[in-house]
Amino acid sequence: MWYRDVGRYESFYCALFYVLLVSSGLEVIVEDVTSIGRIDLTVINRGKVYIIEMKVDREEAIEQIKEKRYHEKYKDREEIYLVGIVIDSRGRRVKKMEVERYR
Repeated sequence: MWYRDVGRYESFYCALFYVLLVSSGLEVIVEDVTSIGRIDLTVINRGKVYIIEMKVDREEAIEQIKEKRYHEKYKDREEIYLVGIVIDSRGRRVKKMEVERYR
């Protein structure tokens, strides 16, 4: 059954992070559309923008943000942070999280 192995799907982890962030009172945009692709989660808080990309068992989360230039959608903002999160499906945990300030 599909729900027994839900931990290997990126959308499952995005949903968990979404619930956590929204319940914290933050403004969150899911599947934020750009001309090149979709940002998994965008968080806007006090004028700062956090562009979040999640990957399950793949290391290129932050690289995808840069490659697809997701940050350009928010180029008018003073502070932009790129956040790449890698999930380990076997351990069902965050394996790696990178944060880079774009500006």
